[in-house]
Amino acid sequence: MPYFTGPHDMQVYYEEFGRGPTVLFISPTLSTHGFWEDQVHALSTDHRTVTFDWPGSGLSDKPNVDYGYELAVDALSTLIGLIDPEDLTVVAEGVGSHLGILLAERHPDIVKRLAVISGGPWMHGMKDGQVGGLPEEFLLWVAATRTNDLPVEYYTNMVERFYFLETPSPELVRWVVDDCLRWPMHVFRCYSDSMDELDHRERAARIQQPVLVMHGRHDLKQRYEGAVLLADLLPNGRLHTFERSAHMPNLEEKIRFNEALRAFIHS
Repeated sequence: MPYFTGPHDMQVYYEEFGRGPTVLFISPTLSTHGFWEDQVHALSTDHRTVTFDWPGSGLSDKPNVDYGYELAVDALSTLIGLIDPEDLTVVAEGVGSHLGILLAERHPDIVKRLAVISGGPWMHGMKDGQVGGLPEEFLLWVAATRTNDLPVEYYTNMVERFYFLETPSPELVRWVVDDCLRWPMHVFRCYSDSMDELDHRERAARIQQPVLVMHGRHDLKQRYEGAVLLADLLPNGRLHTFERSAHMPNLEEKIRFNEALRAFIHS
């Protein structure tokens, strides 16, 4: 299996398929490289697709270290240096979108374009009267249920309630939950806590690359208003709305999603 050596000498798992312009996919937290299976299948015929498992999750090493967004961005910078990409597009979803934004800022000459899916300008709440990030309803639900349910029950309830517009099949719920269980809760909490401090409003102005902000109209987990704000803050940002999706447009409207992503890569 392919690994690269990341921070603290940990072995970080990644997969690479196809040839052509490079597309680096960053999954949300509580997901692994397999989250992008449909997109890899659609693009790898004429693109070089790269997916990975966040350090501390999935098939990557899980040492006892301080996990945070800086560690994850350092690991991704190492991966970019390893693959030496041609015409790199970064595609990042959910909490992973914060890594995508930070990566685009750090490597403006390498990251040619960025797609942000179900993301926002900060993690949660309101700032200066502006709406963005995780909504209060979701945060209250997390606070009320996390300590009461077993992990499988907790993740199942979260996926069924917040991830999809249409009622997902039991098989799809099980697939998403199985991915969640590949994350130690401690690692997830450390990454999430570290990102509480992020606020991309000033950073966005420095990102000159084309950015496609892709968001489901009915997202109950990441506010749609946050996506609108983020697209407005980015000098070359553009919003693409999925009218029949909630938090997972790459799964709910996969054909439209893949078509929009392919068009953006070649725009």
